Amino acid sequence: MPNDPARAGAVAAGLLLLIGTGATAPAQADVRVIFASHHTLRAEAVRFEGEQAVVDFGGGNEMRVPAASIAEVRSLDEPQEPGADTRWRLPGDHRAAGGDLEAAIARAADATGLEPALIAAVVEVESAFDPFAVSPKGAAGLMQIMPETARTLALDDPFDAAANIAAGARLLKRLIERYDGDLDLALAAYNAGEGAVARYGGIPPFPETRNYVRLVRSHYERLLGSDA
Repeated sequence: MPNDPARAGAVAAGLLLLIGTGATAPAQADVRVIFASHHTLRAEAVRFEGEQAVVDFGGGNEMRVPAASIAEVRSLDEPQEPGADTRWRLPGDHRAAGGDLEAAIARAADATGLEPALIAAVVEVESAFDPFAVSPKGAAGLMQIMPETARTLALDDPFDAAANIAAGARLLKRLIERYDGDLDLALAAYNAGEGAVARYGGIPPFPETRNYVRLVRSHYERLLGSDA
Protein backbone atom coordinates (compact mmCIF):
# COMPACT_ATOMS: atom_id res chain seq x y z
CA MET A 1 0.00 0.00 0.00
CA PRO A 2 2.70 2.62 0.85
CA ASN A 3 4.14 2.27 -2.68
CA ASP A 4 0.80 2.43 -4.52
CA PRO A 5 1.32 5.20 -7.16
CA ALA A 6 -2.43 5.79 -7.54
CA ARG A 7 -2.89 6.35 -3.83
CA ALA A 8 0.21 8.54 -3.68
CA GLY A 9 -1.21 10.65 -6.50
CA ALA A 10 -4.56 10.94 -4.75
CA VAL A 11 -2.87 11.94 -1.52
CA ALA A 12 -0.79 14.54 -3.30
CA ALA A 13 -3.89 15.98 -4.96
CA GLY A 14 -5.75 16.06 -1.66
CA LEU A 15 -2.90 17.82 0.07
CA LEU A 16 -2.56 20.37 -2.69
CA LEU A 17 -6.24 21.20 -2.35
CA LEU A 18 -5.44 22.23 1.19
CA ILE A 19 -1.99 23.73 0.78
CA GLY A 20 -2.50 25.54 -2.50
CA THR A 21 0.45 25.96 -4.83
CA GLY A 22 3.94 24.92 -3.88
CA ALA A 23 4.81 21.31 -3.02
CA THR A 24 6.41 22.17 0.29
CA ALA A 25 3.96 24.83 1.48
CA PRO A 26 2.21 23.98 4.76
CA ALA A 27 -1.44 23.09 4.94
CA GLN A 28 -3.62 25.43 6.95
CA ALA A 29 -3.11 25.21 10.69
CA ASP A 30 -5.17 22.80 12.75
CA VAL A 31 -5.84 19.91 10.43
CA ARG A 32 -7.01 16.35 10.83
CA VAL A 33 -4.75 13.79 9.15
CA ILE A 34 -6.71 10.70 8.10
CA PHE A 35 -4.53 7.68 7.43
CA ALA A 36 -5.29 4.83 5.05
CA SER A 37 -5.50 2.63 8.15
CA HIS A 38 -8.52 4.77 9.19
CA HIS A 39 -7.03 6.33 12.33
CA THR A 40 -6.54 10.06 12.58
CA LEU A 41 -4.17 12.56 14.14
CA ARG A 42 -4.60 16.26 14.74
CA ALA A 43 -1.73 18.53 13.73
CA GLU A 44 -0.87 22.13 13.05
CA ALA A 45 0.05 21.50 9.42
CA VAL A 46 1.04 18.94 6.81
CA ARG A 47 3.46 19.44 3.94
CA PHE A 48 4.11 17.17 1.00
CA GLU A 49 7.72 16.50 -0.05
CA GLY A 50 7.95 14.03 -2.90
CA GLU A 51 6.96 10.61 -1.60
CA GLN A 52 7.04 11.80 2.03
CA ALA A 53 4.45 13.70 4.06
CA VAL A 54 5.63 15.73 7.04
CA VAL A 55 3.05 16.01 9.83
CA ASP A 56 3.88 19.11 11.90
CA PHE A 57 2.59 19.12 15.49
CA GLY A 58 4.19 22.49 16.25
CA GLY A 59 7.10 23.40 18.46
CA GLY A 60 9.53 21.61 16.16
CA ASN A 61 7.74 18.28 16.70
CA GLU A 62 7.31 16.59 13.32
CA MET A 63 6.58 13.11 12.00
CA ARG A 64 7.58 11.88 8.53
CA VAL A 65 5.41 9.20 6.94
CA PRO A 66 5.01 7.83 3.41
CA ALA A 67 2.62 10.13 1.57
CA ALA A 68 0.68 7.09 0.42
CA SER A 69 -0.13 6.19 4.03
CA ILE A 70 -2.32 9.30 4.30
CA ALA A 71 -5.77 9.08 2.78
CA GLU A 72 -6.90 12.67 3.40
CA VAL A 73 -6.10 15.91 5.19
CA ARG A 74 -8.99 18.05 6.41
CA SER A 75 -9.40 21.31 8.22
CA LEU A 76 -10.74 20.79 11.74
CA ASP A 77 -13.49 23.25 10.79
CA GLU A 78 -14.65 21.04 7.94
CA PRO A 79 -17.86 19.12 8.75
CA GLN A 80 -17.34 15.41 9.30
CA GLU A 81 -19.17 12.74 7.37
CA PRO A 82 -21.82 10.72 9.21
CA GLY A 83 -20.19 8.09 11.40
CA ALA A 84 -16.87 9.97 11.47
CA ASP A 85 -17.74 12.45 14.22
CA THR A 86 -14.84 12.85 16.62
CA ARG A 87 -17.09 13.71 19.56
CA TRP A 88 -17.19 10.94 22.10
CA ARG A 89 -18.08 10.05 25.65
CA LEU A 90 -17.07 7.28 27.97
CA PRO A 91 -19.23 4.16 27.74
CA GLY A 92 -22.34 4.45 29.86
CA ASP A 93 -21.23 2.04 32.57
CA HIS A 94 -18.09 4.12 33.19
CA ARG A 95 -19.62 7.59 33.28
CA ALA A 96 -19.87 7.71 37.06
CA ALA A 97 -16.17 8.65 37.02
CA GLY A 98 -16.47 10.20 33.58
CA GLY A 99 -15.88 13.90 34.12
CA ASP A 100 -12.32 13.70 35.39
CA LEU A 101 -11.32 10.92 33.01
CA GLU A 102 -12.81 12.64 29.99
CA ALA A 103 -10.97 15.84 30.90
CA ALA A 104 -7.68 13.94 31.37
CA ILE A 105 -8.11 12.19 28.04
CA ALA A 106 -8.91 15.49 26.33
CA ARG A 107 -5.75 17.09 27.76
CA ALA A 108 -3.62 14.14 26.64
CA ALA A 109 -5.15 14.34 23.17
CA ASP A 110 -4.39 18.05 22.94
CA ALA A 111 -0.79 17.45 24.03
CA THR A 112 -0.11 14.62 21.57
CA GLY A 113 -2.40 15.22 18.60
CA LEU A 114 -4.02 11.83 19.08
CA GLU A 115 -7.79 11.55 18.86
CA PRO A 116 -9.44 11.36 22.30
CA ALA A 117 -11.39 8.33 21.10
CA LEU A 118 -8.16 6.43 20.38
CA ILE A 119 -6.75 7.14 23.83
CA ALA A 120 -10.06 6.17 25.42
CA ALA A 121 -10.14 2.93 23.42
CA VAL A 122 -6.70 1.95 24.70
CA VAL A 123 -7.74 2.76 28.28
CA GLU A 124 -10.91 0.71 27.90
CA VAL A 125 -9.08 -2.36 26.61
CA GLU A 126 -6.10 -2.04 28.96
CA SER A 127 -7.89 -1.47 32.27
CA ALA A 128 -11.65 -1.13 31.70
CA PHE A 129 -11.23 2.41 33.11
CA ASP A 130 -9.96 1.14 36.46
CA PRO A 131 -7.21 3.57 37.62
CA PHE A 132 -5.94 1.03 40.17
CA ALA A 133 -5.70 -1.97 37.82
CA VAL A 134 -2.50 -4.04 38.08
CA SER A 135 -1.67 -6.89 35.73
CA PRO A 136 0.07 -10.12 36.80
CA LYS A 137 3.21 -8.77 35.08
CA GLY A 138 3.09 -5.51 37.03
CA ALA A 139 1.62 -3.15 34.45
CA ALA A 140 -0.30 -0.51 36.37
CA GLY A 141 -3.00 2.08 36.05
CA LEU A 142 -5.42 3.09 33.35
CA MET A 143 -3.04 2.53 30.44
CA GLN A 144 -1.26 -0.43 32.09
CA ILE A 145 2.26 0.95 32.03
CA MET A 146 5.12 -1.33 33.08
CA PRO A 147 7.46 -0.05 35.83
CA GLU A 148 10.49 0.28 33.54
CA THR A 149 8.41 2.10 30.93
CA ALA A 150 7.00 4.39 33.63
CA ARG A 151 10.57 5.43 34.48
CA THR A 152 11.35 6.33 30.87
CA LEU A 153 8.12 8.34 30.72
CA ALA A 154 8.84 10.13 34.02
CA LEU A 155 5.64 8.69 35.48
CA ASP A 156 6.17 8.72 39.24
CA ASP A 157 2.72 7.54 40.31
CA PRO A 158 1.07 5.10 37.88
CA PHE A 159 -2.17 5.34 39.88
CA ASP A 160 -2.47 9.08 39.23
CA ALA A 161 -5.14 8.80 36.53
CA ALA A 162 -4.31 12.00 34.65
CA ALA A 163 -0.55 11.38 34.75
CA ASN A 164 -0.98 7.76 33.62
CA ILE A 165 -3.14 8.78 30.67
CA ALA A 166 -0.72 11.53 29.68
CA ALA A 167 2.24 9.14 29.83
CA GLY A 168 0.46 6.38 27.94
CA ALA A 169 -0.62 8.82 25.23
CA ARG A 170 2.99 10.00 24.82
CA LEU A 171 4.11 6.39 24.45
CA LEU A 172 1.39 5.61 21.92
CA LYS A 173 2.25 8.67 19.86
CA ARG A 174 5.94 7.73 19.85
CA LEU A 175 5.04 4.25 18.61
CA ILE A 176 2.79 5.65 15.87
CA GLU A 177 5.68 7.86 14.76
CA ARG A 178 8.13 4.93 14.85
CA TYR A 179 5.90 2.84 12.60
CA ASP A 180 5.20 5.64 10.10
CA GLY A 181 1.58 6.07 11.13
CA ASP A 182 0.72 2.35 11.06
CA LEU A 183 -1.73 2.11 13.95
CA ASP A 184 -1.86 -1.69 13.99
CA LEU A 185 1.91 -1.96 14.46
CA ALA A 186 1.86 0.76 17.11
CA LEU A 187 -0.86 -1.06 19.05
CA ALA A 188 0.96 -4.37 18.69
CA ALA A 189 4.12 -2.77 20.09
CA TYR A 190 2.15 -1.19 22.93
CA ASN A 191 0.90 -4.64 23.87
CA ALA A 192 3.80 -6.97 23.09
CA GLY A 193 6.77 -4.61 22.96
CA GLU A 194 8.79 -3.12 20.14
CA GLY A 195 11.23 -6.02 20.27
CA ALA A 196 8.49 -8.53 19.45
CA VAL A 197 7.31 -6.44 16.49
CA ALA A 198 10.89 -6.23 15.19
CA ARG A 199 11.48 -9.95 15.76
CA TYR A 200 8.44 -10.99 13.73
CA GLY A 201 8.60 -8.19 11.18
CA GLY A 202 5.04 -7.11 11.94
CA ILE A 203 2.25 -7.94 14.35
CA PRO A 204 3.50 -10.88 16.46
CA PRO A 205 1.52 -14.11 16.06
CA PHE A 206 0.42 -14.02 19.69
CA PRO A 207 -3.34 -14.53 20.10
CA GLU A 208 -3.36 -11.96 22.92
CA THR A 209 -1.68 -9.30 20.78
CA ARG A 210 -3.81 -9.94 17.70
CA ASN A 211 -6.95 -9.83 19.82
CA TYR A 212 -5.70 -6.66 21.52
CA VAL A 213 -5.26 -4.85 18.20
CA ARG A 214 -8.71 -5.97 17.08
CA LEU A 215 -10.37 -4.89 20.32
CA VAL A 216 -8.74 -1.44 20.44
CA ARG A 217 -9.73 -0.81 16.84
CA SER A 218 -13.30 -1.94 17.54
CA HIS A 219 -13.64 0.32 20.59
CA TYR A 220 -11.94 3.21 18.76
CA GLU A 221 -14.36 3.03 15.84
CA ARG A 222 -17.32 2.82 18.23
CA LEU A 223 -16.18 5.81 20.28
CA LEU A 224 -15.23 7.82 17.20
CA GLY A 225 -18.75 7.41 15.85
CA SER A 226 -20.57 8.13 19.13
CA ASP A 227 -22.50 11.28 19.85
CA ALA A 228 -21.53 13.67 22.63
